[in-house]
Amino acid sequence: MLTYLFLSLASGAIGVLSWLINLSLARRIGALQGSFINHVVGSAAAALLFLAVPAALHPFTELSALPWWTLTGGLIGVLVVMSLNHLLPRTALLASSLLLFLGQWIGGLLLDYYCAFPLPWPRILGGLLIACGLLLNQYITLRAKASAISR
Repeated sequence: MLTYLFLSLASGAIGVLSWLINLSLARRIGALQGSFINHVVGSAAAALLFLAVPAALHPFTELSALPWWTLTGGLIGVLVVMSLNHLLPRTALLASSLLLFLGQWIGGLLLDYYCAFPLPWPRILGGLLIACGLLLNQYITLRAKASAISR
């Protein structure tokens, strides 16, 4: 269990680092172009890993039997990177992280609900508390900016 917790936390921290790297690239060459380069480099890395692991070749032969929607992950990834390339220059990194988390939380709740998993009230309450904290933080930030401008 501790290993999964560590991997989750490390993935989240590395994800934020990835956002910053992608943002830096997008600022220099554009959001769409940055997303393209990001995915070309990621595809090359995935191809090298794929070729380096012989066992990876076996399931690849069953690709035609998969439902069409299982192949949309890359498309969704492109949309996420492009969205973040537009979002990050306009919001603080912490607010962006919390907004992304909140979107994931809402998506997870909806998917759990539609896949017939129970939705325990503590999980719903926890997400609502995070949403309230995010709104309070944004309110305080906007008031501080307005106060600084009026001086």
